[in-house]
Amino acid sequence: MSLLEIYEISAYYVHNNSTTKAVDNVSFSVEENEIFGIAGESGCGKSTLVKTIYGFIEPPLYLDKGKIIYNFKDSNEINSVTKKNISSNWWKKISYIPQGSMNVLNPVRRIKKFFRNLWKAHSMNLSYEKYYNLVISHLHHLGLPADILEYYPHQLSGGMKQRVVIAAASLFHPELIVADEPTSALDVGVQLDVLRLLIKIQNEYKNTIIIVAHDMSVMANFCSRIAIMYAGNIVEVAETKALFKNPLHPYTKLLIDSLPKIGDIRELKAIPGSPPDLTSPPSGCKFHPRCHFAKNICIKEEPNLKKITIDHAVACHLLER
Repeated sequence: MSLLEIYEISAYYVHNNSTTKAVDNVSFSVEENEIFGIAGESGCGKSTLVKTIYGFIEPPLYLDKGKIIYNFKDSNEINSVTKKNISSNWWKKISYIPQGSMNVLNPVRRIKKFFRNLWKAHSMNLSYEKYYNLVISHLHHLGLPADILEYYPHQLSGGMKQRVVIAAASLFHPELIVADEPTSALDVGVQLDVLRLLIKIQNEYKNTIIIVAHDMSVMANFCSRIAIMYAGNIVEVAETKALFKNPLHPYTKLLIDSLPKIGDIRELKAIPGSPPDLTSPPSGCKFHPRCHFAKNICIKEEPNLKKITIDHAVACHLLER
């Protein structure tokens, strides 16, 4: 069953007379109990997409069109993605780990103040004593020492701060956790520990996790399905093994080819060019200026995301017959 269904979402940044089409006509679904990845280069709209999913829509970000349906348990279907409609479910049904989340901790407040503010905002049905005991138990369960609550953020490493934010995001066992670049700015070894913590949470609480990253190696090792995003569009969606075995979109192929492989002595090449300016994106397929296989139709017409198999969809004119 789909926990999250997204239909033709477009979310734009509007500033003065400029409109940035960060998310443009995006549709996909996320199943219960899966780890779903959203990958692509920086500037492709990934962070805006997950902000929209979370309902954190404030000017200059506007939802232009589309619908998101949340099928949370013990709740009526929520089919209107507005901050007013979804915010009552924040942290309890859906939580959000923002990019650079370790910086959300107030540098002049102890960690326990961060959790106390969380209680004030989202857990008024619990006494503070019961809530505090819940926090202690949850930290222990995730392998974090309880005395971390007495520390200030500057006394913790980047990895430990990230673990604290993940602990907070999973405290009420939400059905959906949205993690935007949860391993950015961390050492490789710490990245692995943070991802393992997310896997532990998903395995034990049977929730759904959406991970956003530009690192395809993270996607390969931790996600069951992956959506590839480029210039505000989803250009390919598939199960992870199928995507890496048989990438169909030229952009996906270039992302995978840029990964180092054991025993491969070839010189790795970066993807030529850079993502377009989303205030004035190219006509047709937005990837055509960087694509070696572009045809006339690619310049003129934007391809639709179409299923090639039951579990694999791609938006590319090269696959149309």
